[in-house]
Amino acid sequence: MKSRLFSIALSLVLLVQLSLATNTVANLVPGNGVEKKISMVNSKALTKAEAKEIQKIERKQVRTQKRIGMVQKFMTKKMAKNAVDFQDPVNKWLWFGVFGWGAGLLLWIIAAAVVTGGGFLGGGFLGLLASLCWLFGTVAFVIWLVKKFGDA
Repeated sequence: MKSRLFSIALSLVLLVQLSLATNTVANLVPGNGVEKKISMVNSKALTKAEAKEIQKIERKQVRTQKRIGMVQKFMTKKMAKNAVDFQDPVNKWLWFGVFGWGAGLLLWIIAAAVVTGGGFLGGGFLGLLASLCWLFGTVAFVIWLVKKFGDA
């Protein structure tokens, strides 16, 4: 209910801002201190060199967009295969181990920075927490090994 009210209020605020931001002045272009109507502004024809340069840039842009599309397709395929899956009863323990070791390393680095900075109390607690994270990661890794290769 609160999220619906929030989204309605946000929409109204954005709508009001858009109505305030609309241009109420006629379409005028400033030029040397004298404003001219856009319909009265002269346009010049492109030379052959300028047209070729624009075409060249457009072709490069199309090629770049195709490459970006191929990279995105490749990344979605790779991410779908290697995504973290906590629903798998065996591989979730591997991920618990990886995240436990990662958290332990991060907490250990923070604890070392706190101790070096002069805060001994916080560094000791963070060091203990880092050790517990490493312990959890190691136990989870052992459980994964037993579940994965225990039938052999």
